[in-house]
Amino acid sequence: MRQLMYLSSLENHRVKTVLNLRRHRHRAQSGLFIAEGHRQIIRALAANLSLRELYKCPEIGSDDNQLFTDTIGCLPPSVAQFEVSPRVMRKLAYRAQPQDMLAVFEQPRWTLNT
Repeated sequence: MRQLMYLSSLENHRVKTVLNLRRHRHRAQSGLFIAEGHRQIIRALAANLSLRELYKCPEIGSDDNQLFTDTIGCLPPSVAQFEVSPRVMRKLAYRAQPQDMLAVFEQPRWTLNT
């Protein structure tokens, strides 16, 4: 298992980039969106959406779902994974009660031919 980079500063470039994804304009320009929590991340993975980044905060904790752990455990090395402080996760989260995980996915693209 590879070492996770730890992010604790709200001024970190990656943290600011994720925060910008809350705005429609930035989501539209980047082609990315945020999924927060186990259920939303599993749904996005089940829909074969491309996972770009995964942010984990073990201090917040959550009920450990074995299916989720198995799914996340087999991510390709191209997925950037970060461990964040509770302060950073509370800032990144869009829910009142933040989950222990948040992910950045590529938005699906459809054409008339597909």
